[in-house]
Amino acid sequence: MYERELQAYQECDRIVIPSLFVKRTFLEKGIPESKLIHVPYGVSLSEFYPVPKEDKTFRVIHCGGISLRKGVQYLLQAFYELNLPDAELWLVGSVDSEINPFLAKYESDKIILKGQQPQNQLRWFYSQCSVFCIASIEEGLAMVQPQAMACGLPVIHTTNTGGEDIVRDGVDGFCVPIRDLEALKAKILYFYENTDKLDVEGAELKVLKGATQLLSSQSAPILLLAVHPFWLETPADCEKIVSFLKGWGYQIFNREGTNVEVLEYDEYLCLPPTR
Repeated sequence: MYERELQAYQECDRIVIPSLFVKRTFLEKGIPESKLIHVPYGVSLSEFYPVPKEDKTFRVIHCGGISLRKGVQYLLQAFYELNLPDAELWLVGSVDSEINPFLAKYESDKIILKGQQPQNQLRWFYSQCSVFCIASIEEGLAMVQPQAMACGLPVIHTTNTGGEDIVRDGVDGFCVPIRDLEALKAKILYFYENTDKLDVEGAELKVLKGATQLLSSQSAPILLLAVHPFWLETPADCEKIVSFLKGWGYQIFNREGTNVEVLEYDEYLCLPPTR
């Protein structure tokens, strides 16, 4: 099967890759760059968004397979050795038998297995936590990263997760080398000691600042606007977003393709004047 996959890479015209990490691995194996199409994964903002946190406990969450490939052994050791007061590690996902010796070695009432959860429930688990951590040894682009970010969490990820495509280092979270226990501990401790870095900006400020940076740095991009009550809590918030986009010459279209002036809680396509 492995040889058949390698043969397919040689014979195909194009290879769609999800991250710069994957791109580097293909280039290292001699695949021409002209053959690679870089298409990062997205996230549904109608499914992943913050919901209220129900307590003040500091929590690190890992979501995905509980396995060696996901680097859970390093996360377990890092959290166990930190031994932080009033802190928990939630592991959400199915447990591979290979990780059981590490679960036994680092057993603690602060390390909690939450099992495999339906995708439409994951936003609650993300939102009850303080920081998302994925310590994978390798994977293309872990979709749990944009999911966690959409729920308002900073992300600690390794160099081999595709996280560099979507997580601005030092802004949205941190990138650490694979298998680097001390780096992992340092970044978890950073967020534990700097809880102000966990705060989500006010909805209106967050949207307007992000849009301003985007429109100032690029040439009239097409925008997908997701309007959710967490981010835009009142009709006045929506009116300010419409006014802001109209000021840049944008037209806003709903799912039916109608040009709208009033936003409801839904997703909209925003086209610049040059389109």
